[in-house]
Amino acid sequence: MKFATTAGVPEGTYSLTFDNLKAGTADLIDKIAGGDNECSFNVTRFIYTSSLTIDKETATIHLGESLPLLASYEPSDATDPGLVWESSNPSVLQVQGDGSNAVVTPVALGTAVVTVRTGDGSGLSATCEVTVAPTLVSGLTLDKESASIEMHETLDLTANYVPENATAPGLVWESSDESIMTVEAQEGGLTAVVTPVALGTATITVRTSDGSGLSASCEVTVAPTLVSGLTLDKESASIEMHQTLDLTANYVPENATAPGLVWESSDESIVTVEAQEGGLTAVVTPVALGTATITVRTSDGSGLSASCEVTVAATLVSGLTLDVDSDTLYINDELQITAFVEPENATDGSVTWESSNPEIVDIQTVEENVVTVVAKALGTATITATTNDGSELVANCEIVVIRKSIYGDVNCDGYVTSADITALYSYLLSNDTTYFDTSDVNGDGVITSADITEVYSIVLGN
Repeated sequence: MKFATTAGVPEGTYSLTFDNLKAGTADLIDKIAGGDNECSFNVTRFIYTSSLTIDKETATIHLGESLPLLASYEPSDATDPGLVWESSNPSVLQVQGDGSNAVVTPVALGTAVVTVRTGDGSGLSATCEVTVAPTLVSGLTLDKESASIEMHETLDLTANYVPENATAPGLVWESSDESIMTVEAQEGGLTAVVTPVALGTATITVRTSDGSGLSASCEVTVAPTLVSGLTLDKESASIEMHQTLDLTANYVPENATAPGLVWESSDESIVTVEAQEGGLTAVVTPVALGTATITVRTSDGSGLSASCEVTVAATLVSGLTLDVDSDTLYINDELQITAFVEPENATDGSVTWESSNPEIVDIQTVEENVVTVVAKALGTATITATTNDGSELVANCEIVVIRKSIYGDVNCDGYVTSADITALYSYLLSNDTTYFDTSDVNGDGVITSADITEVYSIVLGN
C-alpha cells in the first residue's frame, strides 16, 4: 500500500496513525518538502496478557530457607508481559524475580505478600501470602543422662539440639526438687550449673519453649563426701591414774559431709573414752592399771579408723616424810610415827616399816602408814619407812632409849617397886641383862646383892 504526503509540508518529524492494519509489509512514499523517497516497514500485531497466576497462593518457610515461585500467564504468546515481582514487607521477606521465576528469601519472622504484576499495560497481578515461621527444635538431648556429685561439688550440664539453625529454642532449665539441688542456666541457655543443697536424688530437665514441646532429663544424685583419711594426734600414750588424756582426730577432706566419728575403748575396765562436742576430740579417763586401745571410727560408710594405745601407769610416790625425825624414849615408852607421801593421789602410797635394832626399839603395831614402836632397852635404833610402789624412797626416825633419873628404878618404868627387885634377881640368878644398865643401883661399879638391898630399902620406905 502506498501513501503520499501533501506537497509543501515543512520538513520535520511526524507521527502517522494507521487504522485497520494487517500484518505484513507496507511501502511508504514520502513527498515531503519535495522529496521523493520510499520506505518499507513491518506491521506487527501486539498481544496483551489476559490472565496471570502464581503457582502458590500461600506458603510457609523458615529462616535460612528460600521459596521458589513461578508465575503463569495467558495467552502464552502475549507480546511482552513485562512481569515485575515485589514484596509487601521487605523487612520480613525479599523477592528476586527473573521473568516468570522468582526466589523468596526470608529476613525475619512474620507474614508478607509477594505480588507479580504485568508491565504490558494489561494491569494484571497475582499474589502469594508467605509466612516466615520459626525453625522448631526437632531433637533435644543432654550430655549426661545420670550423674552423681558430692555436697562440695557442682555439675555442668550441656544441652544439644537439632537442627542447629532452630530459630529460638528458648531452653528452660528446672530441678524436680530444689530442696535437693538447684540449677542455673548460663549465658546463652545451652549450659547450666547444678548446685547440691542436700543429700538425695532429683531430676534436672531442660525444655524447649519454641512450641516443639521437647525435653531432656538427667537424674542427679547428691552423695555424701566420704572421709578418705583418718588419723589421731597420738599413736601411743602413757598416763597415770590421776590424769586424763585428750585425743584429737583429724580427717580429710575437710569438707567430708558427715564423718560421724565414734570413739571406743578396747577395755573399759582399764580406760574409758568420752567424745566431746563435735566429735573431733575425746577425753580418756583411767580406771585401773593396764593397757587398752582407744579407737575412733567413721560412720559415713568409708570404713576408716585410727587407734592410740594407752597405758595406765602407776603414780609413783615422789616424796616421803615422817612426822618425827628423832626422839628420845625411856624403856617401855611407846612412840607413834606417821609417814606422809606425795602426791596424795599416788597409786600405792603404802610404806614398809623396819627397825634397825628391834632389841632396843621394836615395831609394835602398823596401821596403814602409822607405826607404833616401843623402847625395849637402852641404846639407839633407827625406824625406817620405805615406799612399796617401786619409787624406793625412804625416811628415817632415830630413837635413843635412855635411863630414867629415878633412883632404884631398875626396869625404867618410872616407879621403884618390887618389880625392880625382881629385875635385879633376874640378872643375878639367871644372867638376864635386860636391865643391865640400870641394875647398878648404888653405883659401885658392880651388880650385887647390895643393889637389891638398896632397892628393897627404897620400897620399904627406909
